[in-house]
Amino acid sequence: MEDINLLAQIREVDAKAGIKFLEHLVLQKKNSEPSLHTQLVTSYLDSLIKLLDDPKIAESQRLALDGYLSSASRSSLPFLFHLAFETPDSDHKQVRLKLVLMLQGSNLYELESVRRKLRVQESSLRNILCLETAILDAKVSAKWP
Repeated sequence: MEDINLLAQIREVDAKAGIKFLEHLVLQKKNSEPSLHTQLVTSYLDSLIKLLDDPKIAESQRLALDGYLSSASRSSLPFLFHLAFETPDSDHKQVRLKLVLMLQGSNLYELESVRRKLRVQESSLRNILCLETAILDAKVSAKWP
């Protein structure tokens, strides 16, 4: 509870420092509070959606997906590998990688609220975020056999 109160105080002063502290709580301290995991996933998703509002960034992500799809028949590498190692470094790439790793690695966030947030995005954005959607859909399938 102390950590959650401290997080709220940090966020009041500096939102970016709040995100860093939230990452520290979830990733380093391995805090298992579901609300913290949900907040972290949501902050990554919100940041990525905001970044993808920039047409140049959205286009670069579309090109990354298209590049992968055009080479997928020749390669057995997963899209995440392609994204991480075969696309230029950028803020949006880092946020997307953090989001994907958190979606895949945590079972503590509110799955349905994150799925809803992704589903309400316009179709062009949902197409770009197909990896994130696939991760969430797989988690739902695994939960409800």
